[in-house]
Amino acid sequence: MDSVQELVQSYLDRYERAGQQLTYNQAMEEITADAMRSIFGTEEDFRNYVRQQAAEARMNAQAQKRSNRVMQKIETLLQKVLTDIKPDETVEQAENSREMLKFKRAKARRAYKDSAAAGEMLLRTAPKPE
Repeated sequence: MDSVQELVQSYLDRYERAGQQLTYNQAMEEITADAMRSIFGTEEDFRNYVRQQAAEARMNAQAQKRSNRVMQKIETLLQKVLTDIKPDETVEQAENSREMLKFKRAKARRAYKDSAAAGEMLLRTAPKPE
């Protein structure tokens, strides 16, 4: 910060020697203008720089639009793939299905045993042919 203050003070002193009083802000504007002249040389150089920056900004905007479209297509594709491969049942549902199958098998075995027992009882109590 000291070097900035020294630079501003040197501009204030230079202009005062030339018989012109500057405020701090005016000195900063002169420093900025001198820096711009040293970078760009002429007003036309500055205009060319601005045109170049505008052209690059347009190109970047177009590239970003293309990139956004590609990303949207990828997102749509991934959603479709995930929907297509989504299992019909969750792990919990599958476990419940396995438990239900075991229950149904056990019930069927009991029913079979009960029916076999009932059949034997019928045979024992049925009248015997003469």
